Amino acid sequence: MSYSQETLAVLTAVWEAAGYPWSVRLKALLPWWMPWIRKRFRLRPEVEKQLLKISARQIDRRLKAAKTQRRRRIYGRTKPGYLLKHQIPVKTDRWDVQSPGFYGSRLGLAFG
Repeated sequence: MSYSQETLAVLTAVWEAAGYPWSVRLKALLPWWMPWIRKRFRLRPEVEKQLLKISARQIDRRLKAAKTQRRRRIYGRTKPGYLLKHQIPVKTDRWDVQSPGFYGSRLGLAFG
């Protein structure tokens, strides 16, 4: 079934307003969001029918581009690298370890 641009725009608006739920949950939420949708958008009856008939898989397909764009905006595009390593202080000059094992050196116990 082909969905109109109006249907997809309303679906995207509901997805954003509901806090970006996954498709199965969004499908279940659509009937409860209808009063909000009717109040905010002037829906034609066929658009309302399309919204209530759309499957979770179709929601995934139709929102794929918006999800990709949102993911980039939320998580960013950069990855930690060389600069981050120099901002974390690590003690490397002297280790006061007398005996093997973490607990033994901490408690003053000798092993071996």
